[in-house]
Amino acid sequence: MLNDLPKPLTSATAVMLIDNGNKIELRMPWHKRLENTTTSVKRWWSAMLSLDAGEELKTCNFPSEILFQDEKGMVLLIGCLFSGYKSNGPVGVGRLEARAVVMDAHELGYTKVDGMRTVIPGLEKWLRINSVETTITRNGEGKPESFSINGSSPEKILLSEDMGLALRPRWSVDRKATGENYVTQFVELETRSDGAINWEDHLETHGEFRDLVRLAIWAPVGYQTVKVNRESDPKTVGDTTIGERWANLNSYLIVGYNGEGGDYTKPLFTFEDIKGDGYAKWRKICKDFSRGVNPLMALLNDQGSTIEMLLTQSVIGLEALALQTAIEQGFAKKKRDDERITLRLGRLREEVPLNFLPKDWERKCAATYNGIKHANRTMPDFDTVHENYLQCVLLFRLWVANRIGVPPAVLRERAERDPLMQKLDHLKAANPPSQWYKQNEDT
Repeated sequence: MLNDLPKPLTSATAVMLIDNGNKIELRMPWHKRLENTTTSVKRWWSAMLSLDAGEELKTCNFPSEILFQDEKGMVLLIGCLFSGYKSNGPVGVGRLEARAVVMDAHELGYTKVDGMRTVIPGLEKWLRINSVETTITRNGEGKPESFSINGSSPEKILLSEDMGLALRPRWSVDRKATGENYVTQFVELETRSDGAINWEDHLETHGEFRDLVRLAIWAPVGYQTVKVNRESDPKTVGDTTIGERWANLNSYLIVGYNGEGGDYTKPLFTFEDIKGDGYAKWRKICKDFSRGVNPLMALLNDQGSTIEMLLTQSVIGLEALALQTAIEQGFAKKKRDDERITLRLGRLREEVPLNFLPKDWERKCAATYNGIKHANRTMPDFDTVHENYLQCVLLFRLWVANRIGVPPAVLRERAERDPLMQKLDHLKAANPPSQWYKQNEDT
């Protein structure tokens, strides 16, 4: 209802909220002389009209947040930015873009939130957690006679005291009007801060955990839902608080906003392999090795890039990891700076308890990388670049898995059936050894 909105109110104004696939935009028609165009809304665009007339730009208090209500409920736009307008005489349409949209918010201020919950598609499979059990009763002939479904959520798993990061196994029942009932199990990842902080800061913590899942199955897994909470905006009936309000947040600033899933059948490792201690080690890697981890994880967001760009980015990331390991091992700065890339790649390789790379891989990878980077060298062929790219990604994933505590025997067994390793084996079997290296030794 209109009186649910906080005061003061503007009068009713026609708007169109558009999600065009890469941004969220609000379009607002206006008429310079129309009486029912609110004064504040008219002022947003009148400053732009003065530019058309060649006048000095007037002060325009464009709101950073806009809260409105339509037939579906309350909508809050946060991080609003002017994105243009069109006019024809006294009539026009103004446009603004929003950094994020919060559905069912009942107050302003959701730029900062006290909590966030996200759902990563299929996360329960990687965690090996079940919230729903099905029991089938069979007769003497083995034919099913009856079944029962029991939903029972296990206790939450606290991952870190920092922001109270926790996994919350859940289940739900969706009853359709046509008679079907859908029982779904899922896991919510939750953070709660000591006081409201920027929603992007919550999301960064969620993203670290999601990146660990992405690393395990090497797929651009997204978010199915992102929900936020403000303690000052609970659910109420009249003056009575009935519970927390968890409002859906949508934004194209979120990588994986569209909720892409992944194949969890052949992970390189699972949460059972590493537990909470392994996750803590991953967070430390993300902090200490960020110059390497960030470009390597970003490969999953650049599936449309050329194979040459992907290999270049992966070698840059591996080289950054190796430089940090040199610091760990106490190398003097001059020694670190003078070290050849082949030695850096070799140091990462030595940490991996799996011999899947050819004897002279470091030289071949460096030659391929430099062949792409330097225009005075011969460009390597596609198969050579592709093979090196797969090897770089596998080396990164195996290096991380070893550091976060995946047992070597488990890692060797899982690597054999990892889809990326199988793709690499197929590529080597289908193609003869590359002849490019013979004419292009690294210098």
